Amino acid sequence: MRERDAHAWCLAWNRQTGTWDDFDTTPGSWLAIEGRNASLLDVVSDLRSWLVFQFEKFRWRQADLRQYIVWSLSPVMLVLLYYIFFQRRSKQLAAAIKAVAAAPVPWPGHDSAFYRLESSLAARGLPRQPQEPLSDWLERALTEPALAGLRAPVRQLLRLHYRYRFDPLGLDAAQKQSLAQNTDSILGTLAQVKRGT
Repeated sequence: MRERDAHAWCLAWNRQTGTWDDFDTTPGSWLAIEGRNASLLDVVSDLRSWLVFQFEKFRWRQADLRQYIVWSLSPVMLVLLYYIFFQRRSKQLAAAIKAVAAAPVPWPGHDSAFYRLESSLAARGLPRQPQEPLSDWLERALTEPALAGLRAPVRQLLRLHYRYRFDPLGLDAAQKQSLAQNTDSILGTLAQVKRGT
């Protein structure tokens, strides 16, 4: 009840009936008149009054405690459900993405024997520079006079490697075997040059 809703009246002695009767001179439209003068902050004031009233009921043990416990625990339960459902799901999704990212993605020609030659030349102190084409790198790597005889076989090996990597048809079994054998032969020559024989 708001303060403006307060009302009072008096009792008057009725001589004819010999009783006390209510005597109220307030017009019947007084509630509407008072309502027109209401403040816009009445809603806030009503909420504050309701909260104070509920607290006093709780304080004097006239409130249903279980109801308040349920209402107070509801946000906690919602947060826990969100964490259990969405966080677990996001962790599973992140783990799946990480597993997919970590898994090696085979590309055409990823098992080319040519990569063994590339590693061997890099180990000799002739690594390929960033953005350097393979053909330019091999010309630079084989400038050593003892390796001059490898230029033609290496060019042929590079052509096979490019076909394996970029030709939609790839290489057949015999060509793959030829690529591996030629690589082994060139690596054997490099090993002999390295030993100085």
